[in-house]
Amino acid sequence: MALGTDLQRHTQAIEAAIGMGLSEPQRRYYAHLLICRLLLIHVLQRGGWLPGADPWYLQTLLGYSQEQGRDRFFSQVILPLCCQGFGLPPPERPPALGPQLGTLPYLGSSLFEPQPWELRPDLQMADEPWEALLAWLAEQPDVIPLDTLAIAFEQWLASAPMTSESPDPGLTATVEAVIGDAMLSALAQETGQTFPDLESLIADLGDDLCQRLVETILPRTTVLDPACGSGRLLRAALPPLYRLYDACWRYARHSSSLALGRWAEALHPQGPNPAWRLTAHILTRHLYGVDLRPEAVAATRCQLYWALLATTTPAQGLAPLPSLAFTVLEGNALVGLIRVDAASFDQTLVPTSTAKTTAETPTAMPVETVVQGSLLQPLAAENYRSIRQEKHIRIEHYQAQNQVLEEGNPLPQYAQATFLRDGKRPVEDHRISDLNQVAQAKLNQLLLDEFSQTLGIRLREPRPDGRHRKRLLTLADIDALNPCHWGFHFSDAIETEGGFAVILTQPPQGTLRPRMEPFYRDHCDRFQALGIDLKTFRKQRQSLLQRYPDLAAAWSQYASHIFLLGDYCRRSRHYSPPQRGTLPRALYQSALFARRCESLLRPGGVLLILPPKTVPRCC
Repeated sequence: MALGTDLQRHTQAIEAAIGMGLSEPQRRYYAHLLICRLLLIHVLQRGGWLPGADPWYLQTLLGYSQEQGRDRFFSQVILPLCCQGFGLPPPERPPALGPQLGTLPYLGSSLFEPQPWELRPDLQMADEPWEALLAWLAEQPDVIPLDTLAIAFEQWLASAPMTSESPDPGLTATVEAVIGDAMLSALAQETGQTFPDLESLIADLGDDLCQRLVETILPRTTVLDPACGSGRLLRAALPPLYRLYDACWRYARHSSSLALGRWAEALHPQGPNPAWRLTAHILTRHLYGVDLRPEAVAATRCQLYWALLATTTPAQGLAPLPSLAFTVLEGNALVGLIRVDAASFDQTLVPTSTAKTTAETPTAMPVETVVQGSLLQPLAAENYRSIRQEKHIRIEHYQAQNQVLEEGNPLPQYAQATFLRDGKRPVEDHRISDLNQVAQAKLNQLLLDEFSQTLGIRLREPRPDGRHRKRLLTLADIDALNPCHWGFHFSDAIETEGGFAVILTQPPQGTLRPRMEPFYRDHCDRFQALGIDLKTFRKQRQSLLQRYPDLAAAWSQYASHIFLLGDYCRRSRHYSPPQRGTLPRALYQSALFARRCESLLRPGGVLLILPPKTVPRCC
């Protein structure tokens, strides 16, 4: 059976075993996250990095666990292994963890950060899905080719089988050619020098050419996939960037140029494994992805980490995984501020939640429902430029601290106290998260002002009888869209460079409209409790919504925000042509993503929109 199909099957089994009252989307995400964790641990155990270099480390722990009793493996092994073993530096781990699990490498990735529900003492899961998953992993080869893994991840996230399950060398070659052409074109514009391909450029390296590459061309080569899915395209963009970085670094180390020597030392891929440091540098400074689905974000990070782990061996050592929390983000690529007006941000206030009565709304309602987009109360006395600057400084500090750990140098005791907090996450990560929350709230308010005041949009809520009710927008409506504010999160690429150098994407297909399949999937527990299957819901949606008010309310909430996004795309200058009467009735997601990509691309950048996937993907 195909790798992707197997991943789907095991993910569904784990999802079915998750209880704790989580919603269907939360269970789906958590099942995908657990699979991502296990795949990375599988790479580590087969590579000989785990205690005793045991290639069957997980299977051995399962056997020990079952000797003590059934259905203990998840709570007594998997959770402490992931959240405390790999997720914490050795000084912060509970003393009892060592005798139980052995000496584990510190990975430090957000994939191993505890989820809120993982802190609950009643979190349990039966052994059966883990037995099946570990038996399947035991059948896999020691090294799964990255191209095979990439297409398996693509199928894993899909809702239907793929037409082809074999790696597509043409796709990889196309992506590599686009990245190479973008760098060669930028070099030609910068210096007037032309080369037929990267290999010719590398063969002709000299001090002046190498210095121009490392100071100007390489730092400005940013690659984005705004619908990153499994991360397949971002992974394919890694090799050409790595080849040029590696060639420049090797040349610079032996150059007589002091500037090149300082650059090579600052990049600092010294020691037995420079490939790890060069790859980690590219992952954190050149490859960017956004996806609306949290499980896709987890899969993308997992696949990029898998590529990183392929660069090292136990003899060369294993460093903590670099954080991809600043480069691969969850969000809706179609909505959000591309460029942020600092003055408007600084003046932005948010509505209070004080109840107010008006003639139009005789019952008490929150003020933000009555006066949409009004600026009534300061959110925070934070200046946009200072927030952005502080975030940039903290990210640099955070990465520098991780570099210390990557190089195998333990932090001094006083530094550990500031680097770590509550034994869970680095302090810098907390502070960056706090800054993001402050900025996101203000940016969402700015977006609410644009929706309501500039574009005059109201929310259309479908009723069970098929009609619609319109109401004023609230900040919660904007929050529900999960906007990606490009100008803030990717300020270096957007504000400094004017956009991304390369954008690669295979956008979702179909039209932007409410769909019964994803709604049914997100509420399948409720439907199953009522004995309603998807086929019945398709045929009898209106009558079922009239019969069950809770389903009607959930459908109204889901559909109204799809309508809201559609109304925005029809009215926003980012998508709609200025002439009246030319707007299409149907909004095709591929066309919307194409317009968004054009807005995010820097002048002279390269845009590659690949043909439709062989599997559907919802927006």
